[in-house]
Amino acid sequence: MTDVSRQKLLGWVAVLLQFVALGGILLSTGSAQPPPTLVKWIGTVLLFVGLAVMAAAFFRLGSSLTPTPVPNGRGVVATGIYRWIRHPIYVGLGVMMAGVVLRSPGWWPLLWWLLLVVVLASKSLWEERMLAEAHPEYHEYRNSTSRFLPRRRK
Repeated sequence: MTDVSRQKLLGWVAVLLQFVALGGILLSTGSAQPPPTLVKWIGTVLLFVGLAVMAAAFFRLGSSLTPTPVPNGRGVVATGIYRWIRHPIYVGLGVMMAGVVLRSPGWWPLLWWLLLVVVLASKSLWEERMLAEAHPEYHEYRNSTSRFLPRRRK
């Protein structure tokens, strides 16, 4: 098995783990007492904010979008929402699912969400190593842009 084949296989395993965590969140909702109205509204806002962040990232990536964290060789996208954070799809997904968890409180949705956060953080580190190997300009981008939370640019 070549290194590229191994990376692609591991990429799909990472995606599978992500979907297991997502499924866990969605399947474990509704098992607890409904949250207070304010918490429900905050959850709804987070759900839509996360969705908007993901949509902005999808549209900005264009042909660079891949289903796995394995880069497709099309270059580094550093404009649009990527100007502020390096992994807006992961951020959007985490925020969106935090909204789902707030709307359906309980231990199981929270535990599945924490697993999702670990999977997304791990995927981001692995993806960054591959991007740095494939694109020398990624080092400068990584040094000037935050991974998950926007920060003031120098």
